Amino acid sequence: MTPLTGRRWWWAVSGLALLALLLRLPTAGEQGFWLDEVYSARLVEQGLGHAWSTVPLTENTPPLYYLLAWFWTQATGVSELGLRSFSAVVGSIAVIPTALVARRLATPSAGLAAGLLLAVNPFAQWMGQEARTYSLTILLGACAWLALVAALQRPDARRAWLWALAAAALTWTHYFGGFLLGLGGLLLFGDAWRRGRGVAVRPLVAPIVASLVAALALAPIASEQNSLGRSGGIAEGKSLLTRVIEQPKQFPLGYNGPLEELLGAFGAAVMAALVVLALLRRRGDRAAPAAEPATGPAEPAVATAVVEPGLAADPIRLRRVLAAAGTLVAVIPIALTVVGFDVVLARNVIFLLPLLVALVAAGALRAVSGEVGRIAGRSPRVPVVVATTTLIAVSLITIVAVAVDPQYQRDDWRGALRQSRAAGPQLIAVIPYQDMPPAYYRPASRPFRMPPGGVAVRSLAVVDRPPDANSQAPALVDPTPSPPAPGFRLLRVDRDARFRVYVWQSPTPVVLGQAQIDAMPAGGARTLLLDPTGGLPAAAGR
Repeated sequence: MTPLTGRRWWWAVSGLALLALLLRLPTAGEQGFWLDEVYSARLVEQGLGHAWSTVPLTENTPPLYYLLAWFWTQATGVSELGLRSFSAVVGSIAVIPTALVARRLATPSAGLAAGLLLAVNPFAQWMGQEARTYSLTILLGACAWLALVAALQRPDARRAWLWALAAAALTWTHYFGGFLLGLGGLLLFGDAWRRGRGVAVRPLVAPIVASLVAALALAPIASEQNSLGRSGGIAEGKSLLTRVIEQPKQFPLGYNGPLEELLGAFGAAVMAALVVLALLRRRGDRAAPAAEPATGPAEPAVATAVVEPGLAADPIRLRRVLAAAGTLVAVIPIALTVVGFDVVLARNVIFLLPLLVALVAAGALRAVSGEVGRIAGRSPRVPVVVATTTLIAVSLITIVAVAVDPQYQRDDWRGALRQSRAAGPQLIAVIPYQDMPPAYYRPASRPFRMPPGGVAVRSLAVVDRPPDANSQAPALVDPTPSPPAPGFRLLRVDRDARFRVYVWQSPTPVVLGQAQIDAMPAGGARTLLLDPTGGLPAAAGR
């Protein structure tokens, strides 16, 4: 079968980007905002100046995503679908530069395979339905990897400036993009120095310096954010070992899904094996320098300062160097925990995903084409085709399962707050530090500190999340829990995979104190909000 080339290749890649959009956009508004998304919504729903000034106070990431999302929501609005549609669109566009990375590192067919793998990747799809910075991080990460490969394959000032722009934009979207900026700059500098000493290095100086200056311009924002200690919750949520072990599972299959441990291990094993195939060398691989793949109309010749063949003249070595750079980027956050800086999460290095699927696709196509030869006396072609097809099928099944089954979805604050409504004034007790979503979905409510004498209310709503909100909620501790105070009766109990909601109501206002709140089922310290209306229309509350 003849590989797709030219316009047909571009049409195929565009179709994969459309597939990605169809897997992200239609259901992007089905789930309510979870905690961090509410911060995004609050940040962009006011003026542009407010967005800029609020980023250092509420966020741990740089401002580029929030500024672009602000402009986007001027047209779409700040609903769940309106805000998340930005992530859905940019995450779908990321398919194109990802396919180009694989095309440059291997073949046009590998480019199509990489585009398909990213389009159906559950991790990328999840972030494409989230009002946070990570989908834009995938797009800019793909652009940065593409610009880096292009600059290594044909070094000149124009490509160096494109690399600097992409790497700086990535860093302005996520601070960890600075690791790629630094390592990429070293690769370009080192390769140029080996090829032509000062002559080859000279065109790179201005772009690399400019990218570093752009990154350093973030220092005041980063310093203010760090002083607020907002990243401390990451280490408190799960142990470092658990978060490190989760990463190989999350890159192929995302956060949640059926049989996620088993299928995640399968996905990680398949990806690792295919990356190894992409990096294997056989006799003769070094002999023929790789010509730069054509990615469009022929370009005019550009004078370069190449004196000796560069890194890109050996395609296997180029893949190995990029794989080593990606591995180093993944390891750096883990190493930083030694000095007390613990922000180890798969999503914080999600810009590695485009390179990962590009290498996976390169390995798969090498095996299918017979380029890697026989392994242990057998051709890997059939096992690779079966494993890759199964990975794609499992990815699609996971995406569908998350879309239809609430137990795999985000915290449903929107649904929980809808179920908590009763006649006001109402006291709402939620798990600690989770008051932002209730305040967002119940605009009349306000954070409330219990006075020593208590507060008179007609209803109490306790909204609890199970200890592991990714599994079915446990049964009530007591099938008929005791009322918080005399005069209250249990009006409603709502239990699903994400929340437990208890609502008590009294015909007349009853004084409640902090001790009575803490003694409720699944008790403990809670954050309180007071809603004068109880979340009901005025007539219903009378």
